[in-house]
Amino acid sequence: MPYRSAILAAIESLKDHETGSPISSIRRHILDDTEHNNSDDPSWNEVHFQKTLKTLVEKGDLLQINGINYKFSNQYLQRRV
Repeated sequence: MPYRSAILAAIESLKDHETGSPISSIRRHILDDTEHNNSDDPSWNEVHFQKTLKTLVEKGDLLQINGINYKFSNQYLQRRV
């Protein structure tokens, strides 16, 4: 599963641009949007999901707010335009 694109698509769909999207909502959106109906599915890898979020923050694509919410950084939004 391409976690990076799934995470970015989930944040875009959730539209919590001011406060950021909670990690639980991002996870649920990805699981609902794919063939994986729950996090017990063997193709769902929580470690990769968490590492991808961390990498996106380190690269400056996402901002982590209050430890559990994520939103697009201004840098990412400018590159997207």
